[in-house]
Formats: sequence, structure tokens, C-alpha cells
Amino acid sequence: MSQKILLLCTFLFVASFAFAQKLKIEGEVVDSAGNALEMANIIALSLADTSMLSYAFTDDKGKFKMGVTEESCILRVSYLGYEMKELVIRSTDSKKEFFEKISLTPMSTELAEATVVEDIPIMISGDTISYKTDAFTTGRERKLGDVLEQLPGFEVDDDGQVKVEGKSVDKVMVEGKDFFDGDTKLATKNIPANAIDKVQVLRNHNDVGPMQGLDNDDRIVLNIKLKEGKKNMFFGDVSAEAGLDERYLVHPNLFYYSPKTSVNFIGDLNNIGEPAFTFRDYFRFTGGFGSLNRRGGTNFSMQSAGMGLSLGGTNRATEIVSQFGAANVNYTPNKKLKIDAFFIGNNSKTNTASIMNREYLNVDTLNLSENLTSKGVQENSSGLGKVSLVYTPSHKVHIGYKVFGKITDSDENENQVSVFQNQPLSDVLITQTQQKPYELKQNLEAYYDINKKNLVSLELQYILDYQNPQFDLNTVRMPFPTLIPIQDSTAPFHVIQFKDFQTNQLESKMDYYKIFNNTNHINFTLGYTYTHQQLGSSITEIETDGTENNFTDLNLLNDADFKMSDLSAGIHYRWKLGKLQLDPGISFHQYYIEDNQVQGSYSSTASFVLPDMLVRYNLKKSESLQLDYKMKAEITDLNNRLLGMIISSYNSMFVGNQLIENATFHSFDFRYFNVNMFNFTNIFIGGNYSIKANDITQVTNFVVGNRVNSPVNIKGPNEVLTAYGRYDKRFGKYRANVGATISQATTNNFINDEPNKSKSFTQGYNLTFSTNYKKAPNVKLKYNILINSYSGSGASNTFLTQTPSIEVDAEFLKSFTFAADFSYNLYKNVESSNTSEYDFLNASLRYRKTPKSRWEFSLRGLNLLNTREIRQDAFSDFYVSTTAVEVLPRYVMLGAKFDL
Repeated sequence: MSQKILLLCTFLFVASFAFAQKLKIEGEVVDSAGNALEMANIIALSLADTSMLSYAFTDDKGKFKMGVTEESCILRVSYLGYEMKELVIRSTDSKKEFFEKISLTPMSTELAEATVVEDIPIMISGDTISYKTDAFTTGRERKLGDVLEQLPGFEVDDDGQVKVEGKSVDKVMVEGKDFFDGDTKLATKNIPANAIDKVQVLRNHNDVGPMQGLDNDDRIVLNIKLKEGKKNMFFGDVSAEAGLDERYLVHPNLFYYSPKTSVNFIGDLNNIGEPAFTFRDYFRFTGGFGSLNRRGGTNFSMQSAGMGLSLGGTNRATEIVSQFGAANVNYTPNKKLKIDAFFIGNNSKTNTASIMNREYLNVDTLNLSENLTSKGVQENSSGLGKVSLVYTPSHKVHIGYKVFGKITDSDENENQVSVFQNQPLSDVLITQTQQKPYELKQNLEAYYDINKKNLVSLELQYILDYQNPQFDLNTVRMPFPTLIPIQDSTAPFHVIQFKDFQTNQLESKMDYYKIFNNTNHINFTLGYTYTHQQLGSSITEIETDGTENNFTDLNLLNDADFKMSDLSAGIHYRWKLGKLQLDPGISFHQYYIEDNQVQGSYSSTASFVLPDMLVRYNLKKSESLQLDYKMKAEITDLNNRLLGMIISSYNSMFVGNQLIENATFHSFDFRYFNVNMFNFTNIFIGGNYSIKANDITQVTNFVVGNRVNSPVNIKGPNEVLTAYGRYDKRFGKYRANVGATISQATTNNFINDEPNKSKSFTQGYNLTFSTNYKKAPNVKLKYNILINSYSGSGASNTFLTQTPSIEVDAEFLKSFTFAADFSYNLYKNVESSNTSEYDFLNASLRYRKTPKSRWEFSLRGLNLLNTREIRQDAFSDFYVSTTAVEVLPRYVMLGAKFDL
């Protein structure tokens, strides 16, 4: 198999060069005085139909170079504020290379400038970069995600998340209107590619006009500009597919954009394992909310409602059935008022199966190795929504209010068989986890620009979070025999844990900005955060005859009330000197904690001085270096302080530590990016180093095959070092990039009361080569390597995964498009030399009579090789695991799509 793949890749690689450049053009662009014009735009157009063949930009010396795949072209040269010039270049048998010195004449006509802007592939204006998508795409892209993958400096992962210049995108807007604020997946997977005219990258973006350029959030936002034919009218598409075994997919998209109103609707029904919205997406969706004071220095660690639930992956299941609907409305009745709202509903049912091997990290005589076979069913119904209003009566005043809510009903059932080697600890288990958590967030903000030199702001944020997980455990072996006083002496054993947990949090922040000039300002901040958490839990035994035993031992009960307040004051100063920007700051925090539990009460105070520093050096418009240092205090929530035991899983219990102290950590971030549009090279390099002092870590004790975990402060430092880099090069119709991510973590903890140092070292490397032809077939070759090394007391392992892959798409007979992707995975346990191979093949054949036809018909095959399982590995404070996970079977679908 691998030899055939290698031959196919080699053939496609060589064949692609049959369409190599036939014309090489170099030159220099100057003004009428002979001065070089940097970032002038050069476009090569076809003589036959004026379609774009290639493009280039001048460097700081006014020079450019480009290759063209046709023997002649129109060379169009433009620069803002200058008259456009066109030349005709024709090659001959004896001359294939040309050098042109082009002089542009100044002009002042605004209409001409606007016309130039519309034509150029890339436009840089301040912190905004605009990409004319037709200059980069092939015409075969289907959704926004496909378009973004063609743009320089963009990365789109399989989950629809976007990075630009190595940094994650916060949100996507369309025509300046928020598109489901809080995530990028719904945009990248649904907005039609043929509706997109431009993609704008808004760096250092702030939604509040008066705050633009004053904060240090360094946010990246995308704004999608639509083609003229897609404005003031409904557009979208409806897809429907059907296959054997009653397989189906229905996916409608509907969009409408006008200056005052926008409407977006996305729907999806399918049972082929392509959920439009997963449980993982639900918990990741923020609605645009975050901590009010990101640089304030406090990191309050609050337990997520998703703890203990399987979030799953796209194809990590034996069957996935999902129903999804989402609507997004934006309305601007006048220039002063803007109203945004979205609502999302989702239902899903997921069947899973896996076999896991765990090696527990131990000391002394214990040597536990567990084989766990699991089959599960998870059903989720969830909804979330947001409404926001922005009122700007003048350019000096901004008032905003937004409310965001989430609710879910989750029920997860698992049948498991646990077998321990050389230990009488095997068990047959039935577990059920149910919960109906909800969350409500509200934010009120007001900004007032007094006189362009003085600005004040007030922000208030309230969070209500409720969780009620119920854990139901049925076992053959007595559960936790030395920890829970089970009354029934015969199997099966049945215990239920009830838990109610509510968090109320109020954050407030007031800022004053004194603006000295365009390069210097000072910011004073006052903040107050109040958190109130209440938690109750109990454990009940259900005997074989149905008798309920409610355990009253205080070690098994929780009735806790926790309060935490954080009073802070901070000062930050921004200073710019030429290309250098310095943002030093310092925050003062006074914490008060009060913890009342049925077992006892405790209170404490703490004070911290937390400095931070941001240094940014802009070497050029598209090249910068950034260093960011922060010192933070980490405060854990009530869950880590509970004095009554909590059942975490079928073989794990947790008991908190009321005396747990705050941890402090130092974080150093480094980022460098260089987008060179002269030679079409993009370089992104970054890294992070964090070191925690007095860190909150785990003490793990094994008791008769079960483990009890407790948090404790540890004096030894815990460290994490991460580095990443990416080099992207375009040459003509070809693109190559190489990337690497390396991460090393050192964690100190205790196992069976003995100190343990766990280390993980992860290395990821990728190499990609792709073509970008509009008419010829295109190919993408990728090679990924992932190396995970884990070590701790009594166990160490290294896992190696190699994944070569190929993607092909080609048009033929004018109306047909064929696309296929194949990946081969070689998974190896280096220590034991055990290997596993699995591969995936997907293919599609689509028919569209003409490019303007509304109907498209398709034949699509998923997992055509019918691969049934994949391998995964994981590492925690107390075990190393490798898992064989069953995946979705082969599906063949016949479908149709209608463009609205």
C-alpha cells in the first residue's frame, strides 16, 4: 500500500510541473523623481479574458519579480495616489525573461484610488490587511474555511478554528456584523466560498471605538466582505444526501445582508457522523465573554460543567446522530443603536467503543496495569443564545449591554469491564452520568471620551453558573471497600452520588486613560471581584432489595459555602519610540477567602504585587517581534477545598484541602512574524515558558485498586516550555510549508506519599506541498510526525505516529469535479515495539452543468477502506494510557445541492 502511495505522490508532483511558468518578469517601480515605491501592486492578467494569472509586490527598494504560466500577459502596476500603468508582455522562443523599470505619475482622483483598491490582491492600511480572495483561490473552494486555507499566513484546523500569523482568531464578522460571536467554526464550515469578495484581518481590534489602540489585548478578528451580487438579497444553499442503511444528511444555509439588517440561518440533520455542532463546541462557545481584566493578574480556576463528560471527536464513535439549528440576527435601526442576537439548539446521540490499557505510575511494590473495555451511549440536548445592544449617541460615548445563556441536558451511560494484571481487582461496571447545568452571563459597559485626552470607562459583569451532576455506579466488586461503608454484602453493588454546585460572580472594573499624544498614555485601573460558591453532595447506597442507605458520615458529605473577594488597583503606561513599543504595568491585589463547611471553617487573606510587561518591536509593516511577561496569582475554587469525599469515577475518589494556598506563576511569551509579500514568504515563530511556585498539585494514594486524589501546594517548581514555528513559501502556483511544535512539561506531585516527578515531551512536525491551479488538477501532499514521551515513577513510554496524506481535486469534461483525500497512519509504542496501522480514504464526484448552474449532484464515499479503529495515547499525574478507539464505518452517499 505505502509503495503505491509513494508512486502516486511522485507522479502527481512531477505532473504538476507540466503547468510551470512560461514567463519570468522582474522589474522596479519608481515615482516621477526616481524614488522607489514600496508595496506597489503588480498584477499579471490574461490577454484572452483578463483573468488574474499572478501578482507581486515591490520591496523597500521598489523591486519585484513574478512568474506567469502563459506566454503573454497584461502587466498592471498601481500604487495609491498614482496613476495606474499597463504594459503588454509577450514572450518569444528566444526571450522568456523580462526586466521592466516602471515610472508612475502622481494623481489625486479619489475615484481612481478606489478603483485601484478594488483590483489589488492585498491591501495594508494600518492594522488592517485586506485579501482579494479571487487572487488566491482556484474556484473549487466550497466554504470560507477552504478560502482561508489559500491565503498567506492562515491556518485552519479540522475543527474549523482559525489562526493568523500563528495567533488564534477571536471572532468572524460579515460586512462588519458579528457572525455567531464566540467561535469561528460556524463561519468557516458554512459561509459559501462563492459569496466572498475580500477577507480583512483586523489586528489589535477593539469593538469599542474610543478604546481602539489603547488596550493590549492584541485581538485578531476577521471581517468578510461580500460580493456585490450577494448584498440586499437572500443567498445560501440547501444540501441533501442519502445512503444505504437509512443514512441521511440535510443541511440548509440561508444568509441576508443589507446595511441595516443581516439574517443568518444554519440547519443540519444527519446520521453519518458529521455533526455541525459538537458537545465540545458547546463548552468552547464563549459568546464573546471573557475576564474583564485580562492583564490584571488574577487567575481564578473554576471547574467546568463539562468535567467528567466525554466530549468526543468527529469520528471517534461507532455512530453519531445529530440535529442542529442556529439563527443570527443583526439590526441597526440608526447610526446610534445596534442590536445583535443569536440562538443555537442542538441534539445528539453518540455511541462509542474503546479498549484502553493504563499503566499506573507507582512506587515501591505496586505495579498496576489495567485493561479497560468500554461501550457507551451519550445523549445531549443543548441550547445557547446571546442578545447584545450597543448605543453610541456620539463618537465620545459608547454604552453596551449583552446577555449570554447556555443550558444542556446530558445523559451518558457506559458498560465497562476492568481487568488488572496480577491483581484480584477486576470488575464489571455500569455507570451513568446525568446533569442539567446552565449558565447565565451579563455584561454592562460604558465608555466616555472626555476631550480626546482623557477617557473613562466602567464595566460590570455578572455570572451565574449551576451544575448538578449525578453519578450512578453499578459494580460486581465492592466499590471503595475501605472508604464507603457498603451495607449490602452481595453483588451487584449500587451507589449514587448527588451533587449541586452554584457559582455567583460579580466583576467590576473602572479605568481612566490619560492620553498625552499618539505614542504615550497612562492607564489607572480599579477592580473588584466577588465570588460566592455553594456546594452540597451526598452518597447513597441502593441495596439489592431496593433499600436506600444515605451515608451520614461527614467524610462522605459536603455542605459548603465559599466566598472570595479580590480588590485590585493597577497602573500601566504605554510608550512608543519609533518602531519600539513598551507597556510596563503593575497590579496590587488584596484577597479575602472565607470557607464554611459542615466539617469546619477557615478564612485567610493574602496580598500580591503582580508586574507585567509587553514589548513590541515593529521592524516593518509586516514584520514584528513581541515579548510578553506576566506574573499571576492562581486561586482555586471551592471544588479543591471540599472536606467530604467526591466520587470522580468508578475507581477514583477526591477529597479537597481547605488549607490550600494561592499559587503564583510567571509566564513569558514570545512571538515573531514576518509576512514578506515580495518573495511570498511567511515566517511565524513563538514560544511560552511558565513556571509555577507553590503550585497546586495532586497527592495520589492507591487503596485496594482505587485511588484517592487530594490537592496540595508543592514547593518544587512546575514548568511548561512550548515552542512553535512555521515557514510558508509560495512560488508561482506552488506552495510549501514546514511547521513544528515542541512542548515539555515537568510536574511534581506525590504518589503513595512519595514524591514523584512526571515529565511529558511532545513533538509535532509537519511538511506540506500544494498546487493552486484554476484549471489544472490540484494536489496537496502532507507528512505529519507526532512523538509523545511520558515518564514518571515506575513507568515511561514513547509513542510515535507518522501520517503521510494526499488530497487531490480535478475538474474534467467541464462539468465534473473529482476530489479525494487519503491518509495513512503508523502508530508505534517505542518501548514495546508494538505497532498499529490504519488509513482513511474519502472521495467525491460532483456534477454541475455550468459554473452558474444552481443545481449540483454528488456521489460521496466516507471511510471507503472501512477502517474500524484508531490509536490514541494520554498522560496524567498518575497513569500513562494507550487506547484503541472504534470509528465510524464506511458510508456511501448520493446527494444534491441547490444554490439559493
